[in-house]
Amino acid sequence: MQDHFELERGIHYLNCAYMSPLPKEVREAGYESIERKVRPYSVGVEEFFDPVADVRRLFARLINAGDPDRIAIIPSVSYGMANVAANITLARGDKVLILEDQFPSNVYPWMELLHDPEDLVIIPKPSSGNISEAWTDRVIDGIDHRTRMVALPNVHWACGTRIDLAAIGARCREVGALFIIDGTQSIGAMEFEQEKVQADAVVSAGYKWLMGPYGIGAAYYGPWFDDKRPMEHNWINRINSEDFKGLVHYQPELRPKGLKFAMGEQSNFILIAMFRKALELVLGWGTKRIQAHCREISGPTISVLREAGFHIPASGQTGSHLFGIGLTRGLDLERLKNVMAGQNLFVSFRGNQVRVSPHLYNTHDDFEVLKEVLLHC
Repeated sequence: MQDHFELERGIHYLNCAYMSPLPKEVREAGYESIERKVRPYSVGVEEFFDPVADVRRLFARLINAGDPDRIAIIPSVSYGMANVAANITLARGDKVLILEDQFPSNVYPWMELLHDPEDLVIIPKPSSGNISEAWTDRVIDGIDHRTRMVALPNVHWACGTRIDLAAIGARCREVGALFIIDGTQSIGAMEFEQEKVQADAVVSAGYKWLMGPYGIGAAYYGPWFDDKRPMEHNWINRINSEDFKGLVHYQPELRPKGLKFAMGEQSNFILIAMFRKALELVLGWGTKRIQAHCREISGPTISVLREAGFHIPASGQTGSHLFGIGLTRGLDLERLKNVMAGQNLFVSFRGNQVRVSPHLYNTHDDFEVLKEVLLHC
C-alpha cells in the first residue's frame, strides 16, 4: 500500500489523525482538474452537478446511509454543525450533552445556543477499567427528559476511545433528543453504520481518514432536517438549478433532504475531483482492512510498552487506527519531542498522552522506532 503515497525514506509518519498524506491518485486528480480550469471552455454545465453527485453516492455508501440525497458537500465540520445549530431553538433548561475535552467544532455551536452555560453537560472520561464501555454508560446515564441534543464523536480525537453510538442513539430516541455526530476521526478508517446508529446528522472533514484535500468534507442530514432551512442560501441548492438560462426566475423552493445544506461553490472543480478519487480509494481499501493492518503492525510494540509501564487501553477500547499512549512518570516531555524529531518520527501530543494514528502506509519499522524512543527517553 505504500505505493499509493510518497513519504520519504526514513520518515515515520504515525499522525494521520492530524492530516493524511495525499495519495498519488488524489494529487493527480487535482492536477488534471487544474488543467481543466486553465481552459474554462472545457468545463461544461454537467460538471457543476455530476461529480458532486458521485461524491455524495460514495460518502453515503461509506457510512451506510442509503440515500445519497441526504448527503451535503461542506467545507468544514464547523459549517456542517452550523447548519444544525441554525435549526435548533433551545428553551431555558434544555441540555446539550458532550464528552470531556471534545473537539471544539462540536462544542462551540452548542455553547452559543444555551441559555445557561451549566446546561452544557460534559461527561468526564473514566479513569480506569474498560474506558470505552464506562464512558458509553456514563453518556447513556446522563441523558434524560431535559436532554435536547447529544453531540459526540465516534472515537475521541485525543485518545481514540470508542463510543458505542448505536446504544446511545437508541437512548436519544427514547427521550426525543437530537443525535449529532462528528465522524472526522473515524469515518474512512473504521466502519460506520448509520443504519444502526440512526444519528440525525453525521459530519466529517475530508482531509484526515478520507484521504482528501483540505477544505472539503461531507455531511449526512436525516429526516428531522427535511423541513429545516440551510444557514446559507445559494443558487445551486434551489430546484431547477441545472437550468442556467432560468436562474433569474428566482426559485423559492429548496432542493430536498440533505441537498439544500451544501455549501456554495460545492462544485469546486479541483477539490471535488480530488475528494471523489480519495473516497474511491478508501472504499476500495475497506475499513476492515485498515483496522486489521493497524492492529497487526502496532500489536508487538503495544505489548512491550504496556510491560514497561505505559498506559495503553486494551484492544477494542480504541480504534486500531487511533490510540493514546499514557506517558510514564518522570519522562521529560520536551526531550521526548526532540528525540522524536531527530528520528523523523511524527505523532501528536494531547495532554499527557502520545496520540498515535497509523494507516496502510505504515509498517512494523515505524512502530519499532516509536518503541525504542519511548523506552530509552
